[in-house]
Amino acid sequence: MQKYFWATNAVVGKHYFKWFNQLSSDNGKGCAYYGSTEAKSGDCAVLSSGKISLVGSANPRLSFNYYFVNNGTHKIAVSIKTAHGIDETIKTIDYEKVKEAGAEEGWQNVMPDLSEYKDEKYVTVSFRATIGNPKALVLLDNFRVRDVYDYDLSAHITGSSNVTSGGKDPL
Repeated sequence: MQKYFWATNAVVGKHYFKWFNQLSSDNGKGCAYYGSTEAKSGDCAVLSSGKISLVGSANPRLSFNYYFVNNGTHKIAVSIKTAHGIDETIKTIDYEKVKEAGAEEGWQNVMPDLSEYKDEKYVTVSFRATIGNPKALVLLDNFRVRDVYDYDLSAHITGSSNVTSGGKDPL
């Protein structure tokens, strides 16, 4: 899947996203990372998905995780491109603003709404990462596009661990 679904290129600088199999937000087999000891502030790379069909979806959402580090000053712009030529940024993650909001260091989940694009034949999703602090990596993981229900409820039932057949109810 890594070889055939994703594409990456360097926009500023010579580095691009790579796959890192030592860390994961979902206990999978790794994550995408961008950055290196040679990266400079302002370097930029893009990670783009293949075509994703939204046909038949009612309330599609993109879901992904990024690793927030307190010393990071990165920016990640998430963009959607459609078959009809729409190309727009739907979410921007600014690490400095995330820090100001009091986020803890670690994996953060983001879930932008894609319902505006539900009638599109397909979309592609791009993550444009711009390095702020070269000593911190940009890590992305657990990419999903799914239809979210209007009422996504669950129930939890508890009861006695010991039941006797044919007994009378004590109440």
